[in-house]
Amino acid sequence: MHYTMFSGFNAYAAKNGFAEACRYAAALGFSGVEVQHSRCPDIFFSVEDAKTACTHLRRYGLDASCYSVSSSLYRDADAEALVCRHIEYAAALGAPYVHHTLIPWLVLPPDAPSFEDALSVVADAAERIANFARPLGITVIYEDQGLYFNGVRGFGPFFREVHRRCPNTGVCGDMGNSLFVDEGAEHFFDAFRDHLCHVHVKDYLRTSAKPVNADGWRITRGGNYLYETVVGEGAVNVRDCMHILRQIDYSGSVGLEIAHPAPYEYGVRAAMTLCDRLWEDPS
Repeated sequence: MHYTMFSGFNAYAAKNGFAEACRYAAALGFSGVEVQHSRCPDIFFSVEDAKTACTHLRRYGLDASCYSVSSSLYRDADAEALVCRHIEYAAALGAPYVHHTLIPWLVLPPDAPSFEDALSVVADAAERIANFARPLGITVIYEDQGLYFNGVRGFGPFFREVHRRCPNTGVCGDMGNSLFVDEGAEHFFDAFRDHLCHVHVKDYLRTSAKPVNADGWRITRGGNYLYETVVGEGAVNVRDCMHILRQIDYSGSVGLEIAHPAPYEYGVRAAMTLCDRLWEDPS
């Protein structure tokens, strides 16, 4: 499988520089990296910076599998402009996909918009962004995230509308995010199997009882609690997700979004070993 270093790469690059992070990624057995602008904001200030970074990727036999931009697009022209600027960097870096978030809120403010209002505003912003990306050869992808456009029912109306308007759009299947709306990732993967371009792998412990020490635990829409853990040790149905990917002969990248307390290298090995095994024998 084509494994992409995601969360760990950006944390390492922020501390040690992009070139050293590329060396580290290659040493761990990754084939590519996913840049996330919010985790290493001091790396790219221009297209020329991205072109220089591309030479470091090539030096270590890596590709830029995806470029991730954190944004909240509800009535925020500055966030929209930020995404478009990083799309230019992504093109210079040679990334085929740009993933940007939509409304990632996990706690809604008192003046939170209705779903219908949020859908209308964010779909229009996403259309403008995708149209900006199209002549640059970039496919814009979206993942199940937050409390609005998450899970099959929440994400579906958004994606169908934007994909109808903009063919250069696709889906990033995130194995953990659907748990925040108390759904299983396997249902999301199945519903959008024809549009999966990129995958994020992570896992969470889940409990319905409030932990005694709630540090690091996050609450879901339904009142359950989640805590990130080693892939394969939590509530995510990795087996069925990999089975669906095998059914569609998925050839995209598998990005490891690992931020749990276990040593990073251990988490990488555990995730790769499990995904490889399930890809070969998902039964």
